[in-house]
Amino acid sequence: MCSGLRVLHVASQVEGIRVVLKALGKLIPTLTNVLWVGLLFYYIFAVRSGEAEARVHQNQSVCAGARRRPLRGLLPCASLCTLLPAC
Repeated sequence: MCSGLRVLHVASQVEGIRVVLKALGKLIPTLTNVLWVGLLFYYIFAVRSGEAEARVHQNQSVCAGARRRPLRGLLPCASLCTLLPAC
């Protein structure tokens, strides 16, 4: 820990490094805001893609069950079953 403080002390003595450290100090709050917005978008699209994948699997399972049932026309995905090659 003392060596880290020593490095900061030396950095505060050099003008160029001091300017860089001040710029980084001002940049960090902005970067955290950008990171939060990026994580929010990532979360939203992850949830939406999971919901879409669940809907696809649900439709496929209902369509697969339609083969075993004689009342195929009463299922909500009956028209979808005629379009999908998996059904």
